[in-house]
Amino acid sequence: MSTPGTPAELSSQEASDILHKLLTESTRIKAVFARSAYPQLGMLPPVASVTGTLRRGPADLLTVSPDMSFDSTLTFDPRTATSVGYGDDRVLPPQDAPGSPRLLSGLIFSYEGYLVVLFEIPGE
Repeated sequence: MSTPGTPAELSSQEASDILHKLLTESTRIKAVFARSAYPQLGMLPPVASVTGTLRRGPADLLTVSPDMSFDSTLTFDPRTATSVGYGDDRVLPPQDAPGSPRLLSGLIFSYEGYLVVLFEIPGE
C-alpha cells in the first residue's frame, strides 16, 4: 500500500496486467523518459516524451508511437526494470500548463539511473 502522494509498488504480474490492458484497449498514453532523482524528488525534468499508443515490438520490447507512425518512438523492455510503481490522479501533480493533457494514472518503470513513465490519457 502506498502512502498519500507516493506511487504504489507493483508486482511483475500486476504490471503485466496493466500493460496488457493498455495494449489490448489501444489506450492513448504519454510516455516519458527521464533521469531518476533522489526518492523524495521523484524524477528530473523529462529527457524525451511521445504521445500515442503502446505496441509490442520485436523481442517483446514495447514501443510507444503516435498513430501508425514510427517516426517518433520510445521503446523499452519492461522485463529489465528494477522496480515498477503505479500512481493515479491522487498521486500525480495537477497539469496546469495550457494544452497539457489531463492524466489518469502513471505506470513507472525504474531502471538504473532513469525512468520510463506511461501516463494514461483519458478519452476525448
